[in-house]
Amino acid sequence: MSLVWTQGTDPEFTALARELDTYFRDTLGAQREAAFEPYNAAKDLEEVVLWKENRKAVACAAWKSHPDGQAEVKRVYVQPAYRHGGLARELLQAVEARVAAQGFTRLLLETNPSFTAAVRLYQRYGFQPTEPFGPYACLCTLCMAKPVQAVGVHPDQP
Repeated sequence: MSLVWTQGTDPEFTALARELDTYFRDTLGAQREAAFEPYNAAKDLEEVVLWKENRKAVACAAWKSHPDGQAEVKRVYVQPAYRHGGLARELLQAVEARVAAQGFTRLLLETNPSFTAAVRLYQRYGFQPTEPFGPYACLCTLCMAKPVQAVGVHPDQP
């Protein structure tokens, strides 16, 4: 398995993002998922990291910069067959290392509070609830933040 950095237009990332969107639609309903769609545009992502097994992408995460020195974690997804093996944590470490190397001071994310497994993962990783930020201020959601720290994955590692 390996980490590969790419862009939001990468076909393997867009396929994983479609799987994530289908999960959101199935879980939250089409109307609720559509309310968040404008905030998940691939064109707004700085970079995407893919986790590949046998050259096939099975998990992803991305990040988006904010002008105030913060970076937002976006589109964290692990295919069901690969869950519970630490991939999501490794993706978070890779994103954090990447944004730390670029001088960002704080990581943000937004998630649905009903996604309890995701919330637990983020809490174990050091994220704490924070005031809703940016476009999420008027939406019923859970926003979380943590200071950026140097972590175990070197930012230039593929």
